[in-house]
Amino acid sequence: MAAAKVLGRFGMDMESFIKSGKRRFTESVFRDLYDEIKRTELGCEFIIFGFDGNSEPHLFTVEEPGKDLVHDKPGFCCIGSGKYAADGMLLYLGQNTFKNDYETIANVYAAKFMAEKVAGVGINSHLYVKRAGSIGSGIAPWVEAALRKEWERTGKPMVDRNLVNKMEVDNPLIFVP
Repeated sequence: MAAAKVLGRFGMDMESFIKSGKRRFTESVFRDLYDEIKRTELGCEFIIFGFDGNSEPHLFTVEEPGKDLVHDKPGFCCIGSGKYAADGMLLYLGQNTFKNDYETIANVYAAKFMAEKVAGVGINSHLYVKRAGSIGSGIAPWVEAALRKEWERTGKPMVDRNLVNKMEVDNPLIFVP
């Protein structure tokens, strides 16, 4: 990306810049281009999750310049423009690795709703669940709508525990397609 952004205007790629850049440009121009290439950033963050050979879950993020952070404890992390609002909500709700699936999913949706409200995050982000050994899992489609309705009805960041209990008894929350 750096080569395309910085060197593309000269019709060069990184290999030709390294091989012939010092001959093609003055020392000062070469140094300026080199510095501009070093400063080029993608502005990306990634969440990576999975399971080790013992089916233990792991969660980490990668951001520029190749910095990785492990989030196995507390067991959650957020990225993007709403990360501070969402992380703050999860901390406020006491989210940790000991919460059951229903509480965790309710808390994650509360964090999503808070990020939408205060950080302008779009509503078209989705929650997925991955179980050790499964190919893929998802959240039942009714869950987000029910939790959003409760959130908007009460105006409270915490989802009513009765709704979480109802989710456990009445409906399958997590499904494997």
